[in-house]
Amino acid sequence: MFADTKQSVTLREAWIANVLNPKAIIFYLTVVSQFAGIQGGVCNYLTLASVHVVVMSVWLYAVSQTLIFSVKKTNPLMLKKYVNIAGGMLLIAFSLHSLIP
Repeated sequence: MFADTKQSVTLREAWIANVLNPKAIIFYLTVVSQFAGIQGGVCNYLTLASVHVVVMSVWLYAVSQTLIFSVKKTNPLMLKKYVNIAGGMLLIAFSLHSLIP
């Protein structure tokens, strides 16, 4: 039914998809405006966006280095098993927490 075509994505395409992400745009226009207040100017938004880019860059670098290290040192199937178990336990914990008033 589906053709098995693998296309590589360029860095430019990934960047454009990330910059034009409607979730990020809506977040900055709705949620952030509540914290910036009525007097919030473009400078406030640019500062917040810059901090956001720096934090996400550090986060992505740390996660990628951790994944590279873990793949070299452990069995990927065992790692997948533990990640699935931990993720499932977290989802159950969050569900139970939302049930408790």
